[in-house]
Amino acid sequence: MITACSAPPDPSDWTPSSYAGGWPDEAGEPLPVPLALSDLDWLGQVSAYGERGTYPGRGASGPIGLGNGRAFGMVGLERPWNTLTNAVGPRYDRDEGYFGDASISLWRGGEALPVDEEAAQRVRGAAVARTLARSGGLSLLTTDAAPPGFSGILRVLTVRNDGSSPAAGLSLRITLARGPGERVPAWDAGLRQDRGGQQLLISCGGEGAVSDDGALSLTLPTLPPGEEQSIACTWAVGEEGDLPALEGDALQALQATRERGQALLSRAVALSLPDPKVEDLLEGILLTEQVQTAESGLVSPMSRYTSAWLRDAEGPVRVYLRAGLWEEARALLDAQYRTLVVQGGILNSFPAQEDLSAFAEPDDPDSFWAEAAFMPGREPVEAPSYPVLLTALYAGQTGDDSLHSGVRIAFLEAALRRQVDEGGLMRFSGDETFRFNLAAATGAGMPEEVGWSAQSSFLFAAAAEALGVLGGDPALVARGLAVRDAAEEAYWEEAGGFYTPIRYFEGGVHPRPFEDVQPLWVGYGAHDLERARRHVEASVEALQREDGSFLSPGSSGAGEVPGYTGMVPGISLAALVAVGHPAAEAAFHAVDLTATPSGSFAEGHAADHQAMALLHTPDGLGGDVTARLRPWEAGDVGAGVYRYLLGQALDAEAQTLSLAPQLPAGWPWLEARGLRLPDGACDLSVERYQEGMRAVVDGAEGWVVTLTLTGERPFARAWLDGEAIAVAGGVELIATLPGGGELIAAY
Repeated sequence: MITACSAPPDPSDWTPSSYAGGWPDEAGEPLPVPLALSDLDWLGQVSAYGERGTYPGRGASGPIGLGNGRAFGMVGLERPWNTLTNAVGPRYDRDEGYFGDASISLWRGGEALPVDEEAAQRVRGAAVARTLARSGGLSLLTTDAAPPGFSGILRVLTVRNDGSSPAAGLSLRITLARGPGERVPAWDAGLRQDRGGQQLLISCGGEGAVSDDGALSLTLPTLPPGEEQSIACTWAVGEEGDLPALEGDALQALQATRERGQALLSRAVALSLPDPKVEDLLEGILLTEQVQTAESGLVSPMSRYTSAWLRDAEGPVRVYLRAGLWEEARALLDAQYRTLVVQGGILNSFPAQEDLSAFAEPDDPDSFWAEAAFMPGREPVEAPSYPVLLTALYAGQTGDDSLHSGVRIAFLEAALRRQVDEGGLMRFSGDETFRFNLAAATGAGMPEEVGWSAQSSFLFAAAAEALGVLGGDPALVARGLAVRDAAEEAYWEEAGGFYTPIRYFEGGVHPRPFEDVQPLWVGYGAHDLERARRHVEASVEALQREDGSFLSPGSSGAGEVPGYTGMVPGISLAALVAVGHPAAEAAFHAVDLTATPSGSFAEGHAADHQAMALLHTPDGLGGDVTARLRPWEAGDVGAGVYRYLLGQALDAEAQTLSLAPQLPAGWPWLEARGLRLPDGACDLSVERYQEGMRAVVDGAEGWVVTLTLTGERPFARAWLDGEAIAVAGGVELIATLPGGGELIAAY
């Protein structure tokens, strides 16, 4: 050990680390703000995620979600990018399908004007989308939002004449895709569509007329050079003919949408980073969760699926806890429990907008959950472990025991007690998102048909251990240990140093790790950290590509599987951080490769990182494969990025906070304000210089803070609040800061 004796240096005299730039900005220059909306200057501030140019196809496009819990839709995915697709409402449960794709085009003399250039952008700080379709000197702009309190979506359509001569004879046409033989409900000056008990009405304030071919046509006045015309239209959704009108004007509705976004984002940890695109990624992920949250508090995958899913709460809860949005995490878990009580079962999926007025705690919870439905239509394994794990994560970080106290513990116990194992081994549920990719990697058929699942066992064993911390049934904790022992015997491959994802019924295992099955991610592996470390190292060796991403080779040993799930960038990054692997930085940068142009994440991504686009039905009556705007995948990625950047681990009971911030190569600094604590919040700042590093933790009074700094080369001297401390001489420096303080480390 080397003990520094000199006074600490002044970092202001040091040479800052040089920064050469970060992830590429995709959005380009912000679209012009319409004169009718010029009071909203924030419309000119856009995310670095966006798309501009000519339409590249669905796989290379990125959806921007619009939603307020009653109405939902996406733009930026279809041609043209102003097409509103996957629209649903006034519930986040579709009846007979989505409403049809609705597109807007500019016409003259009975013909559509050809589009030379398009763009789609999300406004910073709000779930507000802007699109452009340019035809020569004419521009068609849309400004889109789902205002809070309105059962519908607002779209402000603007036509600008940027040419040198007057533009006459123009009209706007709104088309609505319909199914073969679909009945077209009559409606004056609007387009109406029925999907079971749900109805849609597209109208533009009484303007326009429905043409013979079923489009809503809006005649425009002659536009002199430099002039523009804006029209506010609504996509109103209702049930049984109850189609609401927007209260207030477009300015008020857009401002209310921004205030809703700010109400969420202003409570999240505020990151200030050298690369604003990373900030935009995390902001966009939080807004992705918000727009897909039903009024019930449940998060629903609104692309392709709707409804709520037991396992899909994982991503939102994890990213909410990492971001300090504990109320949102609690509301989601609480809504899930209440809905399952009303539904009378622990279900794989369930309505996103159940009538919870009928909710009442069971009089005899043990009997209630013993007799309730349990995973009908699926193997009774896997997904029911998630509520236990997520409740434990929430309680451990927040100190709030209300989600597992009293009668509620019976629900968590039943979620484990009623899962089935055979000799300690567990099957695949048959609904794992990754099972198609695993089938491609093994070449042995669908996993649920050919073998036992390591993931189901890992989830159960970790959940049983977590249940013990929550005060649950000791017999279930003991059963979890038995499942863990069986999993170690069945899945650990000592020669290769990894956990195989599957053991075949007929004997044998998959001969390498698999990217979606990372034990540390689900909380499994603390009993043998050496095996956990070796598994991560084997994953890097077998799966990590030169660009930092993770993908299995094909079953023949040559080539690669067709793609990977959108969770992989987050869970692989978190696993690398957990063991301090140097490949974490490459995996961090690979996150941007997977992110779509809008910063979203899909259910499946191809080997080239584009979102898989296998099927789309414009009339909304079929399925979109794969789902494109995923709250689970986005949440997992967001949680992984937060963990990489901050290395935050919080134990509310012990009042300990661990921070291990990472500065990717070239990053000179990082700031995080408002890191949530049960009794307040603290701030972190990290600076990197050619001569060393400086970190400050402020506002953590009463907490024991463990701070880990990682340097570019070994540290030689260090000072904590001006006092010299011992340095081991490695690239990592670990210091204890009671209540916070300043740490200076020199090379």
